[in-house]
Amino acid sequence: MAERVVVGDVTALDIHEKKLHLVKENAKRMNVANKVKIKACDARKVQDVFKPGEFTKRAFLNGRIDLSQAEAVIDVINSKNDYALKS
Repeated sequence: MAERVVVGDVTALDIHEKKLHLVKENAKRMNVANKVKIKACDARKVQDVFKPGEFTKRAFLNGRIDLSQAEAVIDVINSKNDYALKS
């Protein structure tokens, strides 16, 4: 997260208020509190916060997964049955 603060705003989302409080305190300590938005997020309503595929997109753009892994995620999501999932 700290690396993103340099280039723009960061939104910290979590379901635990305690963790969000720690993020807020650390942002103040690092003098970047004005760039960090804190938001509690109910895990059951995450689809209201993120668009479909956003986690995979972020993982790809941040180098955590490669293109073939991102495409595999799409294949799993789009599979209609067990046979399609295995092929």
